[in-house]
Amino acid sequence: MYGVVTKYFNERGYGFIQCITDGKQYFLHEKDLNGEYIETGCYVYFLNFKTRRRKNNAAIINVIEAPEHTTRRK
Repeated sequence: MYGVVTKYFNERGYGFIQCITDGKQYFLHEKDLNGEYIETGCYVYFLNFKTRRRKNNAAIINVIEAPEHTTRRK
């Protein structure tokens, strides 16, 4: 599945992905990043899995494209 990270809370280690395929929102946890650096706006590939607490979880998350950062000139 493909999606875009809509929110990621670095200090808490979790966030959310908006799936492009089905339009649903998926929960992501830092343990499922496989060492990838992630931030809001990243385009990612992931797999879906279910737990007792939540149906839409993201696993094995791979960053395909990260947002471009621009530097402000003073």
